[in-house]
Amino acid sequence: MKLMAAGDQVLVAEFGDRIDEAVNDQVHALAAKIEEQQYISESLDQVMRDMGYNVVGSREVVKKSGRKFRNELYHFSEGSVVNVTYAANGQISIELGGVDTCDREPSEEESSVLCDEMVEFCDEFPEIERRLKEKGVVLMNRISMLPPAEEYAQIINVSDFNMTDKVD
Repeated sequence: MKLMAAGDQVLVAEFGDRIDEAVNDQVHALAAKIEEQQYISESLDQVMRDMGYNVVGSREVVKKSGRKFRNELYHFSEGSVVNVTYAANGQISIELGGVDTCDREPSEEESSVLCDEMVEFCDEFPEIERRLKEKGVVLMNRISMLPPAEEYAQIINVSDFNMTDKVD
């Protein structure tokens, strides 16, 4: 058993207060980050809806590595969707793909059609950015913006998603 003098008790109390303050600061910073990501997600969702893209499916995924992300599918055209991926670290990716109920690669014809649709969506992307900026959301630290190309064409297996609407 250790006896503490009155001065030691004051030191322990001050140290405990500093720990509480540091933890409180971290909790507030995390809450602010979560709130910011939620605002960005809601803003992008509103912009997409305003431009005529409706959510048709979503999913939440936790990889074996523990990495988490969320996807939302927006109807683009007959047989294709815009897949928006929100990573837990704040990164967002947006890509267009065809749909099916199985995992597969697109045919040459599908790749050609999807490439044309990529061009169409990419032409609309500056308007998405402009509308997000009006809401105070500015895209920063862009990792990459790949040009439309048949080699990027993909088929999204909608069986992996909670579908709320059919994609015609």
